[in-house]
Amino acid sequence: MSFRASVSFEPAPRASLSDKLWVILAVFVFGILGASAGVYWLSTGNIVIRQGESYTGPRARGPRPAPRPDAPVAGSIGAGNVLFYPLCAMWIGLGVAMVALSALCLFSSKVLYFRLTACSCLAFLLLAFGTVGAAIWLGP
Repeated sequence: MSFRASVSFEPAPRASLSDKLWVILAVFVFGILGASAGVYWLSTGNIVIRQGESYTGPRARGPRPAPRPDAPVAGSIGAGNVLFYPLCAMWIGLGVAMVALSALCLFSSKVLYFRLTACSCLAFLLLAFGTVGAAIWLGP
């Protein structure tokens, strides 16, 4: 019994210009939001993660209520913690990098910039989960 892998050396189909623009716009917006979150946390001196309500069950179909600023705190990282300043710096740095990469993708067609943009989205996701996890692990 032999298995043959099907290998094609033809180029993959290219994404349309509108698809690229949506990705560039999304990365730009997430970059601005990430950088502004880092600056906000740096100015307040505290990263606070609040508990939310569960949206499972029959109520999940209706409109979700607005987030409450008085919700119980699930975890926080204060300025006295060793993780605070590196996390703020990573949020600001990654946000600025995402904005810069989206601008490079807009004005250039090099594949490297698009790959770096995709990697920055993954880094953004991992940084978000890491920040929330660290805040919950450290406690309120």
